[in-house]
Amino acid sequence: NTNIDRDDIEKYIQLGDFAIDILIREQYQTSKYGKTFDIDENLTLPESIKENFYEIDRLLSTIKIVDPAVGSGAFPVGMMNEIVKARTALTPFFKEDEQNERTSYELKIQTIENCLYGVDIDSSAVDIAQLRCWLSLIVDELNMEHIRPLPNLDHKFMCGHSLLEEFEGNKLFDEKLLIQFPKDNFLLNHIEKQKKELYEELHKIHTGQKPNNGRIKEIQRELRLANNLTLWVLQATNSIFLKNYS
Repeated sequence: NTNIDRDDIEKYIQLGDFAIDILIREQYQTSKYGKTFDIDENLTLPESIKENFYEIDRLLSTIKIVDPAVGSGAFPVGMMNEIVKARTALTPFFKEDEQNERTSYELKIQTIENCLYGVDIDSSAVDIAQLRCWLSLIVDELNMEHIRPLPNLDHKFMCGHSLLEEFEGNKLFDEKLLIQFPKDNFLLNHIEKQKKELYEELHKIHTGQKPNNGRIKEIQRELRLANNLTLWVLQATNSIFLKNYS
């Protein structure tokens, strides 16, 4: 719900904790030389990220991620590392006393306790996923003489069947969501036609049949807009169908 441009968010995720190195260098130059030197704007966080850092951090700390076939836990651990990296990049914008509490260990344990969930039909896979999370925490424990208790993950990673249609007589999926949308939707067909033309133009640019001239970025934005519009149309159509079938 934040008014942050998608490009700014993508840049923030791509830079990750590298942005911290740039900030530290900038602060060092200010303290030593009394001024900062020009830094490539492509290597700094967008202003919209700096202005909304607290809200972005809150959203990252409460996002919910579930792996319905958790296996060895590679996906949830990988997602945990990405969330921690993204939140770490925001740490310099917090007050000093808050920065001291935002260690890698604390951010990891918050992510595990609040964000990650997993299910697997194989109980041994669940055990491995839990172990993998614990090991990822231990490597960041600074006080090896007083290691804190590891979190209970029994309610985070559980043994179960993700493909069950019902449990104890209760339907686990609303079949109304499977209603087919009309294929003669004029607006959807128009959007799909535009997307096809954009993809064809993009292909010509990549294959050298057409010059770029900054057009690639424009095409990518137009495709994102088309995809968002498609979702909006589908949601609006879905609500109409649900009213008819309820």
